[in-house]
Order: sequence, then C-alpha cells, then structure tokens
Amino acid sequence: MTQHRPVAPTTPPAPRPTRPSSARLAQPVWPSPRPADQTLPVAAPQPVILVAEVVLPGGPPAAPTLPVLALPGWTLRLWPVARLGDATLEARPDSAQASAQELRAALAELGIGVLGPLRPRGRT
Repeated sequence: MTQHRPVAPTTPPAPRPTRPSSARLAQPVWPSPRPADQTLPVAAPQPVILVAEVVLPGGPPAAPTLPVLALPGWTLRLWPVARLGDATLEARPDSAQASAQELRAALAELGIGVLGPLRPRGRT
C-alpha cells in the first residue's frame, strides 16, 4: 500500500499594494535627456561615391587596357562595361566639399563626356 504524506495547506500570496492610476501617469515615460557634457560623438559625413557611364575621347578602348584617369581631388575607377557609353566611371571625392557639378566640369576638360546624371552608388 502506498502511503501519502500530508500536505500543508497553501495560502495564496498577499495582494500587492497598488498605486492609483494617476500616480502611474505622473511618472516620466522617457528617460531624462543626457547632460550636455555626455553628448554622443557625431560621425563625420562620408563622401558619396558617384557613378555614371562615360564616353571616352578616341572611342572605346581595347578590353584589357583602359586609360588611367588622374583628377585632382577625386579618386577615379573605370570599367569597360557600359550599356550606352564606352565605360562606367566611379568617382570618390577626396573631400566632403566636392560636388557632382565640379566633377562633370573637370571630366569635360579632359574630353570625357558623361552620359546622364552622376548618381550615388547603389541607386539606379
């Protein structure tokens, strides 16, 4: 025969004291703002990489050789792949003050025609 141990009766826990609902609303929902001496550092803006199809002086180059473009204030890369032009140009400004209009003017001085707008990389 199995013997059962007597179990002590359990009592429910005492109810917690509750605050009136108006007291809950009086507490701030958001944390207080940071003091002025604890501001977060702001990252410097990254220069935008511009991409465009271009027409090169002298027509499309031979596949393995592309002209090396040097333009003060810009880092340029050139690919022989393009839908309409001779190549695809990627331009990264060396300073945050450089603009797409300045790049277009500098490329025109080199005899390079830009087809369409200079777009930020990643957009179509």
